[in-house]
Amino acid sequence: MKQEQKFRSIRRQDGVAVLVIALIMLLLMTMLAFVSSNSVRQDISISNNDYRIRQAFQAAEAGLAYAEAHYVANISDYDIDGDGTIDFPTEYPGTSATPVIQSYYNTTDNPGFQYDSIRFATGSDDILYIESRGWSDDRTTERTVSNFITLAPLVNTSPGAPLTVRGAVDVMSGNLTVENAFGNLTIRSGSSVDTGSSFETRTCSDCGSRYPDTYGTPSEGGPSNPAPGMWLDDTGAGNEADVTIYEYEGGTADPTIIQNDPYLDIDADEFFKAYMGGTMEEVKGIMTVYTSADDLDGVTGEAIWLDTEGSEYKLQGTVGTRDDPVILVVEGDLQPNANFEFFGMLLVIGDVDFSGGGELYGSMVVSSEVWRPGTGGPTIYYDPLTASGGGAGGGSGGSIGGTWRDWGN
Repeated sequence: MKQEQKFRSIRRQDGVAVLVIALIMLLLMTMLAFVSSNSVRQDISISNNDYRIRQAFQAAEAGLAYAEAHYVANISDYDIDGDGTIDFPTEYPGTSATPVIQSYYNTTDNPGFQYDSIRFATGSDDILYIESRGWSDDRTTERTVSNFITLAPLVNTSPGAPLTVRGAVDVMSGNLTVENAFGNLTIRSGSSVDTGSSFETRTCSDCGSRYPDTYGTPSEGGPSNPAPGMWLDDTGAGNEADVTIYEYEGGTADPTIIQNDPYLDIDADEFFKAYMGGTMEEVKGIMTVYTSADDLDGVTGEAIWLDTEGSEYKLQGTVGTRDDPVILVVEGDLQPNANFEFFGMLLVIGDVDFSGGGELYGSMVVSSEVWRPGTGGPTIYYDPLTASGGGAGGGSGGSIGGTWRDWGN
């Protein structure tokens, strides 16, 4: 006979509850592990992508810095090989900021950067546009940066007069002739100007229009491309060209002279900075330093710092040309000789003694408190082409503010 089996109440089934709870916890742990694994994977992917982006961006920036340093070092000649095109940088000229040309910075095996465009800005022949593209080490990510660079002029303020003196000018016993065929200003002085019978100024308010910056063929009646000494001659820009020349001798009222100019009556350091745009130390650091005046004869197209160490140096020969003038800063006193010819801007921190004579074409700036030119009878001809040194080297090249972009044009 079959016996009926009795089961416990469901409330007494403890093993089932444990099993269900275990299964639920296992499922939750599995889901948590999956979510955590996926999150870690995403974090790693984001981190790797960020690393690649940084690599690509830094490579592009390295290429941009590489090119900027190259062109700033060769700011006066972008076409060194003379083939008529802008040279791409092949060798970094600097030392401390040299990018590491290894691994993905190797332009043959796995290029870290390349130049998509290096050209002059539209309508300019001195503003350079550089576009650099960089990659990550696995070449999966790339970034582009671009910038414009140019040469900041070394001369901050171009002298508007043939002669500018921070202090007083004393020509009571000396000889000096100042000519300006391009305006009605001859001397600017931060103090008084005392002149004697051997001093003379000559100006022409309308001769400059006949001799534009290119010095091409002027209006009928004037010579083509006259020599500086002819600008105010009757056979040059004088009677034949039907212009008015104003001549004033020393000891008389001379409207072409500005005395007691408050903008010039400042201390020597501020005076220097007003014209050169930086301190003496800063400007000296970007100019070619000479310690002997004997080495300057025949030098053209340079920004020169003559460090005389407090001594007086004599200049002779020709420094600069009209087509290739210079900027010459003399740290000390200067005495040009009779055969001295200078084309450009001359700034003397000490004093200038023209007892030996000489001729200067451009402009002269003197920082002394009282300037006496001496008895040599020099002549200063103002020339707007050379008054600020023209294209003389030595300016600080660099990027133009606000032109950096993290994309290309």
